[in-house]
Amino acid sequence: MPLEELIDSPLLCGEHFKEVPIGQGHRRRMACDSAAGLDFPAELKEQWTRLAVEAGKLFGTRHYRAYTFLVALSDQTGFFAVEHHECSDNRMPEKALSRPRCDATVRAALMPHEYTHSWNGKFRRRPI
Repeated sequence: MPLEELIDSPLLCGEHFKEVPIGQGHRRRMACDSAAGLDFPAELKEQWTRLAVEAGKLFGTRHYRAYTFLVALSDQTGFFAVEHHECSDNRMPEKALSRPRCDATVRAALMPHEYTHSWNGKFRRRPI
């Protein structure tokens, strides 16, 4: 792996960890302060899968081999996100995915926003 690619590849780990394949070379890797925080409604997985499909139709191409949404669910890390070439590093409150009404904006807006940066952010800065 080239150094430039290694530097742009963050790591996510934790005692409570879950990986969710969402199709078409996409996945979510989630680490949480509690096992309960990793529970989420089934319709969220469906929305995550549709995001990958709809982005493929919108942009018409993929510049990555696979894409991983890294999600840290913790009340200790703060709320922010950073885009990378083949992943996004997202920080949300511990229960952001498990509370039906809580953090609906976070669930609906953060991931698509950071995923779009894959095309108009890091990808555009990489030398060919």
